[in-house]
Amino acid sequence: KVFTQGNTQNTTQELDLAVMGQGFFQIENSDGQIMYTRNGQFHRNSEGLMVNSQGLPLEPQIQIPDNAVSFSVGVDGTVTTTTA
Repeated sequence: KVFTQGNTQNTTQELDLAVMGQGFFQIENSDGQIMYTRNGQFHRNSEGLMVNSQGLPLEPQIQIPDNAVSFSVGVDGTVTTTTA
């Protein structure tokens, strides 16, 4: 396993995130088990949950309201949305 930080790059996807330094994103698999990843490519599913490319949600779950016009994640992991 490789746990070193790769190069970060800006994308056009608002929900693409990066772990700076040590750490992982927690996701929950279909059996309810917690898994760890450094892959920060996320999107919003039909229920508004942030999920990875396989549709597995972040843990703890982050739900983005339908009327959200902006979304940000602070360096401490705090998620903020602005609604219309």
